[in-house]
Amino acid sequence: MSLEEVKKLAKYPIQTLMPAVLSAEVPILSQMTMTVYCTGRTPGFITSDNPVVWFDPEAIDRPPMFRAPGLLDKGIEITLPISPGHLVVIRHDKPLSRGIKPIVYQDAWDATVEAINLRTAIHADETVVACSDSYKGLPNSVSALKAP
Repeated sequence: MSLEEVKKLAKYPIQTLMPAVLSAEVPILSQMTMTVYCTGRTPGFITSDNPVVWFDPEAIDRPPMFRAPGLLDKGIEITLPISPGHLVVIRHDKPLSRGIKPIVYQDAWDATVEAINLRTAIHADETVVACSDSYKGLPNSVSALKAP
């Protein structure tokens, strides 16, 4: 890259990187399964200042250098809370398959809501948002890990 390209990237990162990111990721995302989890539970799904979480439960089995989740990882789960009652999970079919998949709606068990809320809270930078004061927040053991 030239110095001018680096300056442009530093000044306009989204405008510079977005076309390349979209052209690489959209074809993969379109072949993944999308499930919308639904709950009537209070507080329901929480959100944060970093709401989209990429998580691969199989990453712990890889060497440290290769643990960051990526779209081509067969275990990747991308979660996105869209309301207190709905959350989108995008993942690969097992076994992997090609083709655009239908969107599946599924009732979320309480344990699923709690696990995904914990994941969302752990990945928050500073702020977690819940629709009710009944959200208990992170367990003390997890909060201690996030402390600066």
